[in-house]
Amino acid sequence: MVSNKSNPTVEWRRRLSAALREMNLNPAQQARLEEIVEQELTVLEQLHGELTLCRQHTRLLEQVLEGTSEGIAVTDSQGCIQMVNASFCGLTGLSGDQARGKHIHRINCHEEAGDKFALVFAALEDQSAWGGEMVHRRSDGHQFHQWLSVARMGGGQDERLVWALRDISEIKTSEERITYLAYHDALTGLPNRRLFSDRLEVAIATATRKKQRLALLFLDLDNFKHVNDGLGHAAGDELLQETSRRLRGKVRDEDTVARLGGDEFILLLVGVQEAEYAAVVAQRVLDDLARPFRLRGKEFYLSASVGITLFPDDGSEAEGLMANADMAMYRAKAAGRNNYKLFTPALNEKVQRRMALEGALRQAIGNQEFLVHYQPKVELAQGRVVGMEALVRWERPGHGLVSPGEFIPLAEDTGQIVAIGRWVLEQACRQAKAWHDKGHRDLAVSVNLSPRQFQQKDLVPLVTDTLGASGLDPRSLELEVTESMLMSSVDDAIVTLNELSALGVRLSMDDFGKGYSNLYYLKHFPMDTLKIDRSFVRDVAVEPDDASIVDTIINMSRSLKLNVIAEGVEDTDQLRFLRERSCDQMQGFLFSRPLPPDQITQMLTSGLRLH
Repeated sequence: MVSNKSNPTVEWRRRLSAALREMNLNPAQQARLEEIVEQELTVLEQLHGELTLCRQHTRLLEQVLEGTSEGIAVTDSQGCIQMVNASFCGLTGLSGDQARGKHIHRINCHEEAGDKFALVFAALEDQSAWGGEMVHRRSDGHQFHQWLSVARMGGGQDERLVWALRDISEIKTSEERITYLAYHDALTGLPNRRLFSDRLEVAIATATRKKQRLALLFLDLDNFKHVNDGLGHAAGDELLQETSRRLRGKVRDEDTVARLGGDEFILLLVGVQEAEYAAVVAQRVLDDLARPFRLRGKEFYLSASVGITLFPDDGSEAEGLMANADMAMYRAKAAGRNNYKLFTPALNEKVQRRMALEGALRQAIGNQEFLVHYQPKVELAQGRVVGMEALVRWERPGHGLVSPGEFIPLAEDTGQIVAIGRWVLEQACRQAKAWHDKGHRDLAVSVNLSPRQFQQKDLVPLVTDTLGASGLDPRSLELEVTESMLMSSVDDAIVTLNELSALGVRLSMDDFGKGYSNLYYLKHFPMDTLKIDRSFVRDVAVEPDDASIVDTIINMSRSLKLNVIAEGVEDTDQLRFLRERSCDQMQGFLFSRPLPPDQITQMLTSGLRLH
């Protein structure tokens, strides 16, 4: 039975029956009217039932909407939010009141949200639905990956867009973890063979395009089996993990360290200029691995064998390069382990010589193996000696004099040139003061500054202290620099040169004409002298172009009120040309080679002149 409360038509019938009785109709009229009323009430009853069912469905849909884990928002066709569910509020951090009235893209604070939603609306112009990934950032900074789907409902003015947001952060994390494990070694976290091969292919393509070298260092731990057998596999794993950390610490960020499996590692060094660099890295690795490992409370010592190969010197294909490095590694093992070998035997010998030379150079200062020879500078007008250029020489025990062209670049690369340059400056100032004390007071001494020396922050204090310790008048010291050295950082160079000039020291630009020869910057450098590079002086008497260049430099120097000196003068034809152009000074074998201090003293005492 349906109650009056739940079904209002029962009450309606009662009231209509009462009303009909009060109308005093005849029986036929009353019967007809009751029939019509019954028909209408039946229709009303059906409508009421349908309405009740609709309300039940609506409540069910509301429960489903609120109970779903997806965030749901309904917007108009322009994206203005009209309603949201609880999950939407939970995901976005907004209440229903805060969300309603906002444009859908403004709930996402990610910097790319606007562009992303613009693409979504563009896609909806041609299709009824869209779905895709998007990064969502809430106003509190919390960020997560979401899957966003949207569907168009209705049409015309009644069109609505239904948006569904789902947090897929855990899925993304799982995917990233799976991808990571596919390309990385699970034990050490280093790239595995697969990722290394990919990086090697990319590195080869880049090196080919930029015409650069790259190096592969194939490393195998020596007697690693003894660790597993003696201390157990857990200790072996610890050793491999520590090895990977040490290897990563010996390369640059742009290089790659990978574990190929077992106790085999491989290093990819990019942008390698010389084979020696790869050898230097290999030696650093060996030195670091030689430090004791702490395993299970005990110290354990380890060594490795390293094979080195270079691209493109030893091959151009990734597979071939790895095979070459492997072969070189086995040669290192055969040679006694705990060393490295290069794939190319001839290059290996060259690198070994360089490394031996580098080791000897490190000890040369302490062993007092350096000498300073001096080459006279001669005034062309009167032929008298007016200065000396200090030139360092290395007398290596058991090898004799080492060519400056061999050890100076090495000292520059390793940074030892700073200590060598300091020592040369001290020796030159002391020697010049000794010559002054013997009566040669007009004699100046010049010292070359290397690029590394010039970049040292303590250069000006060093020169000041050296002059003070030697007692030499600053005006008797000339410091020689090159154009390329100054042009690497013009503003800093101007500051340093002005500070040196303020001390009273004279400044000379060496090898002029060989570098930038930028006249704009030249007028800003406080120079006293230009030295014409020997490459122009060599053929000045036979090559019109060289003659024109030298003539121009001399005239320019005169206009700028600078002294000019020609270096590398070796014959009388060159001398005649320079005198005809009124060059100020010369320096070269025609007058004298660089000589030890005692021979220079004899020359000064004899009063030797250029005729």
